[in-house]
Amino acid sequence: MCSRIHVHLCVLLGLVALIAAGAAVAEPRPGEDPNLPSVPPELPDVTPPAPRGFVLVEEALWTQHLDQPGNEFRVAYRSLTDQDQSAAADALERAAAYVRAEGSRTSEELRARLQAASNELTQLAIAVAAGQAPAFAEIAPVFARTDRVMARHHLQLARRALDDDVARNVGLHLAAAVDQRLDELTWSGQQDDHAAVTQLEHLKEFATKLQEDGAALGSDADRALADLARSLES
Repeated sequence: MCSRIHVHLCVLLGLVALIAAGAAVAEPRPGEDPNLPSVPPELPDVTPPAPRGFVLVEEALWTQHLDQPGNEFRVAYRSLTDQDQSAAADALERAAAYVRAEGSRTSEELRARLQAASNELTQLAIAVAAGQAPAFAEIAPVFARTDRVMARHHLQLARRALDDDVARNVGLHLAAAVDQRLDELTWSGQQDDHAAVTQLEHLKEFATKLQEDGAALGSDADRALADLARSLES
């Protein structure tokens, strides 16, 4: 049975609405085909009720948004470049909501860092909505810091999945962490670090294999997570 994630109702409902509103402007990653159909996951017909004040979300559904908040960062940047401040502010608000919601399923230390990142994004959204568009030199470091803490968050979730012996989830969260580390390098102007990028690309390939068959789950997965941890310390 799919694991389920408890998320505070007030945060999640706002987040789902914000992400749905931004779905039409989703930015594909380089090399992705935006014309490929999206197949919804098969979910169980019956789920137990959520505790009072919470809502249950199937992990298969939530993991469809593992490209967040990176996608919203690209939307915001593109919108600012096009001088569409309203769209940029909306994207920043969606990013802030997603980061805040992720804090509900992480360690206490990372929860505080995710909340701080969410607050930074919210302040950016307020400034942009008020017509105070920040320069790239101001917005890029915020995106880079958020991507780094999100990468650490997904690394933590990958380790948790490894402890539970769930290969697919190890691969999903490892891939998400790698993507966010790559995005961090881009926003911080380090995308030309060939050694770092090559290592991350190899980790992404390994993550894909884990999602497909889980054959390498074990010592290889341990090494992959350790390699990513070292990359995040650099």
